[in-house]
Amino acid sequence: MREKPRVIMACLKNADGNFEKLKGELANAGGWWREIIGQAEYPNYTKKMFRIDRLSADEKERIIEKDKTQYLAWLHRRAPREESET
Repeated sequence: MREKPRVIMACLKNADGNFEKLKGELANAGGWWREIIGQAEYPNYTKKMFRIDRLSADEKERIIEKDKTQYLAWLHRRAPREESET
């Protein structure tokens, strides 16, 4: 599998804390890694990719920036604090 750490991160993001979904994502990663990465990193772009050429350059850039922002927000989010830590 190409880019294994990237695919694993995408599986974690797509599972959104659901362990059963994570197991399914990881099980499918060998054959569907492109789709898994697309769903995690480029959700807005992949929804429009078959008609992306019809969009303006500004619209394409907006979609790319939105995808980048959502992924980085997920990546850098903080874990909820335990009550004993407050």
